[in-house]
Amino acid sequence: MSHMQETSVGQCWAGLGLTITVTKCDATRATLRLAGELDVASAPLLGACLEYHLDMGRQFVRADLSGLGFVDTSGLEVITEAHHTYSDQHGTLILTGLNARTRRLVRIIGLDSVLLIASDTAELAAPVA
Repeated sequence: MSHMQETSVGQCWAGLGLTITVTKCDATRATLRLAGELDVASAPLLGACLEYHLDMGRQFVRADLSGLGFVDTSGLEVITEAHHTYSDQHGTLILTGLNARTRRLVRIIGLDSVLLIASDTAELAAPVA
């Protein structure tokens, strides 16, 4: 079903169309890069990965979603649950790299006021209207 390679940076979780790679990691922080599809089948893999990092003491996690071709509400539900778990333990889960479709879904279901979503570089450089 899933596979985890036991290393810090470069650690890879993969299965059911989703790959999660640790691109940066230390005792309290991790940066994850997601690729593939985050849906009802693969969402539990992301949940397990985020739980693992919190169990290892990494309270501050940044998840780059730019490699995802598809995200459904099951994926966002796992992200929302993890967001609350991290917050309850005085940590943060920050999302980056959301494509337009994912941003729209997040906005439609009202999670844009709940989840921590970092602005893209292009948005930071754009003039304020």
